Amino acid sequence: APSPCEVVVCRNGFCDETDGKCVCGDGWFTPDTCQGRGCECSRQEGTCDASTPLTQNGVCVAECAAGFFLAGTTCAQCHSTCAECSGAGAAACTLCSGFRSLYNNMCIQDSCPDGTFTESGANGRQCVACDEGVERCTGRGSGNALACTYHVCAETGKCTRRYRPLLLGGTCISSVPVGYYKPEGSTQLASCAESCDKCSGPSAVLKFPSNGDCDVCAAGTRIDRL
Repeated sequence: APSPCEVVVCRNGFCDETDGKCVCGDGWFTPDTCQGRGCECSRQEGTCDASTPLTQNGVCVAECAAGFFLAGTTCAQCHSTCAECSGAGAAACTLCSGFRSLYNNMCIQDSCPDGTFTESGANGRQCVACDEGVERCTGRGSGNALACTYHVCAETGKCTRRYRPLLLGGTCISSVPVGYYKPEGSTQLASCAESCDKCSGPSAVLKFPSNGDCDVCAAGTRIDRL
């Protein structure tokens, strides 16, 4: 049987004997408009016309497709973890696919690290910074804190406004408000007994003289001596 390559002209490559198609040499490609007749492998990368000045996978294009970035006049493929990117490597992602989240220009598959939370939107999933002074959170704003950045002043329950290490109702605050106390070994505040305005524990019994937890009774309550 005659070779399928007998009538095929591959000027800058070679003919594949199995199917009679041209395999272009490095730096050469076949234009989209080629219909045979010797134009296979006739276009050299970097020599596209003005309407399609870029090359992507050996083809002239007007702009790079999603998942590619521009390197000179060539559209290069993003790292496999990126859906879109600004350059080469895993640390140049601008958009992630699937269940990956964008963190420091990388698409990570694990949960967002402390100090950030996962947010989904038009730009995919991203790790967004918690509010200042918040170590872990489910979002920004009041009521979304899970843990506050520790400071030694938390042990006294009184910090300057610069530090907010105490957690109350999902918000990081500087000092213990009326009706709450800081349990030992914890920075998450707890409620005093309903009849107590100031306390060191959950008991409604007065600290003096009864050795209880309540320092100051709430307004309108009656003091019962034990």
